[in-house]
Amino acid sequence: MVLQIYKTVGNDSIQMASLFQGFATVVVDECHYEPAPGWSRAVRATGLPICLFTATPFRNDNRMFVLDEDAHYRYSHLQAVKDRVLREPTFLITRETASVSDYVDDLLGHIAEKVTEGERVIVRCGNRASVEAVARTLSAKGRTVVAVHEAFVHDEAAPYLRRSVPAPSGRPDAQFLVHQHKLTEGFDDPSVKVLAVYEGFGNDRSRIQQVGRILRNPTRAEDTSAFVLSADATMQEAWERYRKFDAGDDPKSVATDPAGVAELLDAQPEIFYWDRLFREQADLRADEAWKEIKFRLSTSIRRPIGAFGLDSLVKQVEDDLACNDRQILSTGSPDEDTRVFLHLSVRNSPILREAAFVEMALGYTVLHWNGEHLFVSDSDGLPESVRSHTISVGAGALVGLLPSDSTVTSMSLTNNDLSDWSVRSRSLSARDVALVAAEVGDSTFGYSTASGTLVIEGNRVGRYTGVKNGRVSDSRSSKGHYPELRAWFDELSVALQREDPPASAIARYGLPVTISDPPIAAHVLLDLAQHTFEPLEEGGDPLVIDCSGGVVEHGQFEVEINGSPIDVSIRWDSALNRFELFSARSVPYRSTIDPRSTFWQFVTREQLVKVATAGGACLLEPKLLVHEAS
Repeated sequence: MVLQIYKTVGNDSIQMASLFQGFATVVVDECHYEPAPGWSRAVRATGLPICLFTATPFRNDNRMFVLDEDAHYRYSHLQAVKDRVLREPTFLITRETASVSDYVDDLLGHIAEKVTEGERVIVRCGNRASVEAVARTLSAKGRTVVAVHEAFVHDEAAPYLRRSVPAPSGRPDAQFLVHQHKLTEGFDDPSVKVLAVYEGFGNDRSRIQQVGRILRNPTRAEDTSAFVLSADATMQEAWERYRKFDAGDDPKSVATDPAGVAELLDAQPEIFYWDRLFREQADLRADEAWKEIKFRLSTSIRRPIGAFGLDSLVKQVEDDLACNDRQILSTGSPDEDTRVFLHLSVRNSPILREAAFVEMALGYTVLHWNGEHLFVSDSDGLPESVRSHTISVGAGALVGLLPSDSTVTSMSLTNNDLSDWSVRSRSLSARDVALVAAEVGDSTFGYSTASGTLVIEGNRVGRYTGVKNGRVSDSRSSKGHYPELRAWFDELSVALQREDPPASAIARYGLPVTISDPPIAAHVLLDLAQHTFEPLEEGGDPLVIDCSGGVVEHGQFEVEINGSPIDVSIRWDSALNRFELFSARSVPYRSTIDPRSTFWQFVTREQLVKVATAGGACLLEPKLLVHEAS
């Protein structure tokens, strides 16, 4: 609600504060949403003291709370048990079953002596189909049940299938409550005594929250029990880890311990010898910390969409860095047209399954605006706000950065043929690609990336160019100082203005052109690397694209993912200059590059599609990058 109010006043902090003048304090329950940048700005814009409540002060995305260390109170789980506010759960391992019917029979046998009249059982399932199957089986065996899933539709023959959790005042007197996600948090019913895990969770936070649903003890009764039934020890092991976490004098999670980052930084050696140099610890929070950075000659060259201000973009990039788990250590201004962010990311080692080993990595982001082009150099990828408010430099100018006197040694090409059975892309490498004989069909492929060498002021330079993000990288003599990076930006700007003709090896293939009218998709093909996506739930099947797309009718086309047909809508977003893809059916997979984005959000952001338009052009990685269709 607070975020919606903030949006209605145009994200204006002064107007927001005026709306809340009559209040004394903001009290936030379930406050694990607070570290999200948009939500955090909105609640702080009220200008009031903020009191946060949560039973789970840890987040799966590792975003940090900013807390007053002198104004906090912790009521531990251990103390809540001693005070009989919470029950102690008993974990029982059930047998593996071959069918839903067998599972329900086994469940009924387990609870026969554990549940009395008026007490309830939560059954946790892993997907919509399982929720419905378990609920129908329980109902067929004469048990009262309410099953909740957002994808359910009204069914008079099965009124117990609900899209939302019934309010307490209108909640049916059902013994079994079956769900996937709806009853994991924010559900309070002390009559729930048993948790039966039919299909498990992918993270400990959800496991602990789910167990919490059966622990309420409002009467402070001494002899009260709660039971967790599951086919393996995963739930019990997660619970034991949580209790060890809670038992410490000062339990830490990344979300509630920003001071832990300072401790890690302080643990760095003051001086040591490494890689041919005696190295001293740097003050990474200093205004001129950017002088310590070894800059690579690599950048994305962009043009703004509409009115542009560097300071405005800086604020948006700050939010992006926070959303991507990067803590900004310092922001510097080497000159009035440049901002340099030095940031830190912290993660647990990815090679460990459950154990802890904290790793840190420094990164930097450079924004340089010369009045026409925005140069963005980022050690960890292009910030989303840059993608949303700028477009790649015109590809026709970009190809001139490997001009006619260059030697192209490698290229990647994308096919204009959108058939599901055509070769999607080709890669070429040779001493000089221009000397390789042309092939029939070369013109159906479009240039995507190229690498080669050229001579600048008598020095041989290695250069890479990529059309999608306007990426340019040089290999040349450099010590990594900022003045060298700035001089390189100026050199690229002059070369772009010249618009030199491209090397003959590049000109052989389809070259990008600019479209003037908003394109209408006529044929779409998903073009993604399936192995770079992982299931949302631990142990799920790998992503398989059975059918990648086809003809677009009335703004929709169909794909088939893991055997399920899915209708997908596609439209051109003129504000962002890209195609937007969305579907009523979620795809339970996430990118390993950006685990926080949904499947369709990531496909849209990265434009992992090839589109043939009604006008006959083929957009190979859209964002106004179009190849002439042959």
